[in-house]
Amino acid sequence: MPDLSNLVDIAELAQAMGKQYVFVALERCLPVRHRKARCRQCVDVCPAQAVTVKENKVQVDHSQCVGCGACTTVCPAEALVPLDPPDAKLQSDAELLLQHAAEKGLPEGTVCVACARKAARHEADDQAFVEVPCLCRVHESFLVGLVARGATDLALVDADCATCKLGHCEETTNRVVESATKLLEAQGCDARIRRTSHFPQGMPGYRARALSETRRAFFTSSADSGKKAAEKTARFFIRREAQKDTTVAMVLDAFGLTAEQEADLVEPHRRTHLIDALYEVGQPAQETLDSRLFGSVEIDNGKCNICNICTVVCPTKALHRSDKDGKDAPGSALISFWPSDCIQCHLCEDVCFRKCVTVGSEVRLDQLFSFEPAALVKKRPTSAENRQRNRA
Repeated sequence: MPDLSNLVDIAELAQAMGKQYVFVALERCLPVRHRKARCRQCVDVCPAQAVTVKENKVQVDHSQCVGCGACTTVCPAEALVPLDPPDAKLQSDAELLLQHAAEKGLPEGTVCVACARKAARHEADDQAFVEVPCLCRVHESFLVGLVARGATDLALVDADCATCKLGHCEETTNRVVESATKLLEAQGCDARIRRTSHFPQGMPGYRARALSETRRAFFTSSADSGKKAAEKTARFFIRREAQKDTTVAMVLDAFGLTAEQEADLVEPHRRTHLIDALYEVGQPAQETLDSRLFGSVEIDNGKCNICNICTVVCPTKALHRSDKDGKDAPGSALISFWPSDCIQCHLCEDVCFRKCVTVGSEVRLDQLFSFEPAALVKKRPTSAENRQRNRA
């Protein structure tokens, strides 16, 4: 009779080694952090209905996920992290193409990004463009980052979204293109970001790879896959044993793992990368910017009693309580605000008891690039004012 415990291990291992396109960072998810969070953008955008958010939990059904990347693009808190390809690889591949655009027969400063469906048609040399599962995988930080590296013409090539099973994601792509364009215009940059169904003129045609080249690529890929599988297998059993043996738990810690999940996840970086890229692109050419990525907060000082609940629930610490010891100097800010950290989650607005907090999408550019926060509340209410507010 077979060892049933081994069969269970094999089944669990097979499940653990299944293809995952998205990593879920639970501690970042807004509905996980607070039950009043209204954010459900990942659920609304998913074409496969693979994402669910309920009862302070977010889950991705990896058996249903098609890997388009839409959920990772719209998630304001970067709680859904793309794995195929990860941001770092996508950025490095595109920057490499940018450096060798002339060698690929493209005008200097041109970068082409194509969806997998378009790439599969073999209309152009696959060494001359960057392939993504779907164009909705592309984020503003990626586009603006390329412009900061010298790109002047970014072509996003699709294969007719109207006939694609991921066509539902086209709106996300359009929003990102529009948003990135507005960001660049605000910085006085005239780089072009365009959507098209045709590869740029001058793009080299598709060529079949030599057998030796194909074989070498195959074995390189196989070796990498084998290495990753062995690593995942080891991690799987280490996590299992960590629950039984404290000694193994020490080993697990040395590898940067926890019993529940891998802990070597990079910190949220898209917003930082985007702001740095915008700063490199140029100086602000206008006073304000309306964007989906950054936000503004206003507090009605006539209603606010500085209960600080807004600063407590703010997931990015965009809202900050300045006088933790209660010894604020005259004229100092009691509640400060960093527009660059605001993700428009509206959580501060939703939890405010007095409804004196308002979140908007228009940001002052001088504040966006400032190292100093904006002061929202400067005056602590007197006892008489508090009594009057309580009666109201």
